[in-house]
Amino acid sequence: MLDKSEMLNQIKQHYGFETDAKFAAFLGIRPQVFSNWKGRNTFDAELVYRRCPELNPAWLLCQEGDMLAEPHQKAEEPKEDPTYLLQKEVKVLEKHLLLLKESHKSLEESEAFFLNAIKSIKTQIEEKRELLKNA
Repeated sequence: MLDKSEMLNQIKQHYGFETDAKFAAFLGIRPQVFSNWKGRNTFDAELVYRRCPELNPAWLLCQEGDMLAEPHQKAEEPKEDPTYLLQKEVKVLEKHLLLLKESHKSLEESEAFFLNAIKSIKTQIEEKRELLKNA
């Protein structure tokens, strides 16, 4: 039976990440969090599955079956084939792009929230100052 740290290494290798830090960035976590996962022999299975949907959930949660949900498709593709490697890189880059777009959207929403909060507080300050002038 694999430990969680080894499972993370296998997933990292499958996606072609050379370092833990790059894989952590792909998952959307800090390298320290990834290091803690490995050190504690645990990980957030839901987060990993969200970022890596081709993984077999039974393998991810219970270590049952193959790592990939459809391993026969991956096994048929020769890993030495430059076309395969480029397609794999494109998939990884597309996932990175999606994560960046999601992060950007989240930042825009946060910015809008903070701008509204600032506007509200400025309005309250002006109202209080006006009350002080009239007092």
